[in-house]
Amino acid sequence: MSQKTRPFAKALLPFIAAAGLGSLASQASAADTNWAGTYFGGNLGLVLEADSGKSRSIHLGHDWQTGRLVYGAELGYGQSDIGTPEGPIEDFYRVKLRTGYAKDRVLYYAVVGASQVQGRFGSELGAVYGGGVAYDVGNSLTVGGELLHQEFSDFNGTGDSLGINTLTVRVSYRF
Repeated sequence: MSQKTRPFAKALLPFIAAAGLGSLASQASAADTNWAGTYFGGNLGLVLEADSGKSRSIHLGHDWQTGRLVYGAELGYGQSDIGTPEGPIEDFYRVKLRTGYAKDRVLYYAVVGASQVQGRFGSELGAVYGGGVAYDVGNSLTVGGELLHQEFSDFNGTGDSLGINTLTVRVSYRF
């Protein structure tokens, strides 16, 4: 039942490209963004494996900022058609902690947390980690992307692990 996944290192390429574009965009502004506060938004994502799938989700989080260090927590819920050998993942929940570095209007961050997925196979709990970049476009609106890896050991009691890499586009409103 072992699902073949791409190495996570190869999947970092889109994230590195997005971070580079964000860095170039940040040079256009001399003003630093205050990332502290609560935010809410939505995501559209793609699975990077051969058995690709799509997802859409919402998130709610809160960040604190000390100098250029930003840290916070985020809750998320989504729906997907991500295929697994045991059936599709239909719903997922995530709790993520994040920490990052703010430069001008760009926030570069890493995340770690827990992910629960549900489908016809039942429910599985696993880990999620990855990174992201967010850009402050103004008027409390940010756009960005995340590259996440979700890992489920002993998926559906089979003894095999399941790894899923996703690339997500995000839009958030800070209030």
